[in-house]
Amino acid sequence: MEAHIHGGVDLARGVEALVLDACYRGTPVEVAARGLPCPVEWHPGYRLTVPELHRHADYRGREYADLGARIARDGLIDPSAIGDAARSGRHALQDLKTVWHTLARFGAPEGAGTAHRAATRVR
Repeated sequence: MEAHIHGGVDLARGVEALVLDACYRGTPVEVAARGLPCPVEWHPGYRLTVPELHRHADYRGREYADLGARIARDGLIDPSAIGDAARSGRHALQDLKTVWHTLARFGAPEGAGTAHRAATRVR
């Protein structure tokens, strides 16, 4: 699910929970999230190995699989690798979004659902 909100959001009243990917456990992202006035919940985590990413290159294109391989850490692509790449300023954000599409489509653990989980659950 994806939500687009136009206008202000009161996190204390309007958000049921902030749902974070498991790759952010024990990181400054979790620390910051715990300071918000809404509960933090966890998604089991999106992960793809570089070989698996390349097996799905036809989904969005070889160039995006290759980009994902370049930004992967220890042979693994996850949301934090994409976020770090976005903050580096070395990659077009739209290209990284396309890598995310492949990760979201093929990198969800069994039973966790697929692409475009909402980052927050809005009341």
